[in-house]
Amino acid sequence: MSRSSVDLPSPLRPTTPIRSPAATPSETSCRTVRAAYPFPTPLRLTRLRAIARSYAGPMIQLAFITQGNSQYADRLWKLLEGTGIDPHEFEGLDYYGLVPFFVLSGAQVRPQAHTHGAHVHTEGVFVEVEEGLEEGFYATLPEILDMAYGEEEGAE
Repeated sequence: MSRSSVDLPSPLRPTTPIRSPAATPSETSCRTVRAAYPFPTPLRLTRLRAIARSYAGPMIQLAFITQGNSQYADRLWKLLEGTGIDPHEFEGLDYYGLVPFFVLSGAQVRPQAHTHGAHVHTEGVFVEVEEGLEEGFYATLPEILDMAYGEEEGAE
């Protein structure tokens, strides 16, 4: 194998020579691999959840949506009734189809669920908003619902 060299003009030439260090011995086997992000352990998950909760302010429950017995804050229920949107889009789950719009307006959704062996049974869904976001939620939700469900301009 022949080596070639290139002489670079002065402005492009390195000001100090660059030398690669010689190979250094390692005590770690080349077969030993450490994952960049280790799998979460129950203890690590508990710590992560605690950290996440510490960033969220106090939460205000806007709704608990469950089969046949949903509960809504009065203010939210009145707002939704005023839209004319069918609350029974999902049989027995009042306004459940609007959950994505609640999230886009600043709310958080949290399931109440438990397992039966390998199956998850969801009892209901909490819709909550941070205390400082409540007024913004109520200002934003009607606008988003109008964009999604309102009549198009020029429609007869």
